[in-house]
Amino acid sequence: MTIQDWGSMGELIGAIATVATLAYLAVQIRINTRIAKTSALQSMLAGSRDHFLNAMYSDGDVCETMTKGLNSMDALDHTEKTRFACFMIEQVLQMQDIMERYEADLVTEVDYLAWLEWTCLLFRSPGGRKVWPQVSAVTTSTINGVLNAHLKETPDGPSVLDIMPVFDRR
Repeated sequence: MTIQDWGSMGELIGAIATVATLAYLAVQIRINTRIAKTSALQSMLAGSRDHFLNAMYSDGDVCETMTKGLNSMDALDHTEKTRFACFMIEQVLQMQDIMERYEADLVTEVDYLAWLEWTCLLFRSPGGRKVWPQVSAVTTSTINGVLNAHLKETPDGPSVLDIMPVFDRR
């Protein structure tokens, strides 16, 4: 075997190793992407559970304030109005986080649209409609535009009170 033959064989082995490395990296990237997407969804669900659901079922006062606020801001005292407004701001900020994860392809369209509709369900309630101008004044124009567009596209859509009558006190 000549040196040229050895050189050709080395080039072939190098090419095979390069292809194998690229295939390995492609598999690793796919696995990491799947892990990132799963982690993003788990984080979203944990955030909702920790900031909304736990407070609603573990603290009767919070549950009462949120329920009254969804039905009518007029039924709340000053402190309750502040708490309700903060709750609604938190919902918008969580939706913004979900929107950014969706745009980064970490959240599926189905999950994104479900969260978007949930957020709009809250703002279609009587209290949600009343507090929206205040909430939109302190959140970004980007998420406000997304929510306004969805609310405009679905003006006759249900509110959370229609979907979950347990909150309805009308």
